[in-house]
Amino acid sequence: MGIIFINKDSNFPGWVAIYPTLGAALIILSGSNAFINKNFLSNKIAVCLGKMSYPLYLWHWPLLSFAWIFNIEGDPSRNMRFMIVMVSFILAFLTYKYLEKPMRHLKYTTKSVVTVLVVLYFSL
Repeated sequence: MGIIFINKDSNFPGWVAIYPTLGAALIILSGSNAFINKNFLSNKIAVCLGKMSYPLYLWHWPLLSFAWIFNIEGDPSRNMRFMIVMVSFILAFLTYKYLEKPMRHLKYTTKSVVTVLVVLYFSL
């Protein structure tokens, strides 16, 4: 439904955001044996994209924003935007593989978490 009702003139996010939200909820509620979940969302490419989705979100937006800010000639070209998205995918993969994945297996102590937070705070 969202693909029908949401277009470039839609006030998004707004009330029309209910369509993709309900769509995602229905896919989740349908369970792991549902046709879409079993045949599309569980394949290796979709799972890999899902694991990289948050780092991709974190990388693509600042890079695209900087391209718009620093491009003197107006909007960045389609080729430039494509290259930025490709670089974002590479950075997202590297972030997932070398940062997120190893951190999932670390044993955290209160002291180590506080130390990391203090170092991050004072490095900004």
